[in-house]
Amino acid sequence: MSSSSAGSLAADGAARTALPRSGYLHLVALSVFWGLNWPVMKFSMTEIPVWNYRAVCLLGGALGLAGLAAASGQRVRLRAGELRPLMLCTLFNMVGWHMLAGYAISQMEAGRGAIVAFTMPLWAALMGAFLLREPLRPRVLVGLLLGLGGIAVLLSDDLSAMSRSPLGTLLMLAAAFCWGLGTVLTKRFAPAMPVLSFAAWQCALALPVLLPGMLLLEGLADYGSISLEVWGALAYSIGICMLFC
Repeated sequence: MSSSSAGSLAADGAARTALPRSGYLHLVALSVFWGLNWPVMKFSMTEIPVWNYRAVCLLGGALGLAGLAAASGQRVRLRAGELRPLMLCTLFNMVGWHMLAGYAISQMEAGRGAIVAFTMPLWAALMGAFLLREPLRPRVLVGLLLGLGGIAVLLSDDLSAMSRSPLGTLLMLAAAFCWGLGTVLTKRFAPAMPVLSFAAWQCALALPVLLPGMLLLEGLADYGSISLEVWGALAYSIGICMLFC
């Protein structure tokens, strides 16, 4: 292969993989909106029980994402062989993450919970090495160590509070593990379907687990007595976090 051909192939590959400017804006918006959702979620749960809150969010997410997928011309219908891997990914990405994080945030401060939750890259990297045989290259290890060091610094003043009430921390660590494992399983088993449709089905497949649990453990919440502020917080969680993020 000539040097000119190799150069053109390299340039073409870089053009395909380069993140457009709008991608950086989306990344910033994602970080800000998800970060804001932690206090919003804790505020919502002052009036809506955990199972009810999660069920409503996932129902809104399933309907909204499916509608967006259909409106944009994406395939929504499942094909043969796609259901089983989808269910496996949903078990960790949706059911495990949503319920464990929901209970955890009710046991701890929102800011502290968000910091603990973002240990998820550690679990994703370790599970990726174990399940996908992805090498833990020096750059990955350095990045993980720096990230965990930053988390340790941020939590250093809260260690005494966490030791007095460890349940929230343990639940959030379990939630982060579920999210990391779910991410790796998605990479390994996810069906070749559009992202919006995949996310919609994950939300929908989590509901048969959450709805019976909600009715058994909490019953249907009295939504008529919920304040306007909490309705606004719930709308933020569904419209911004479940759909946009």
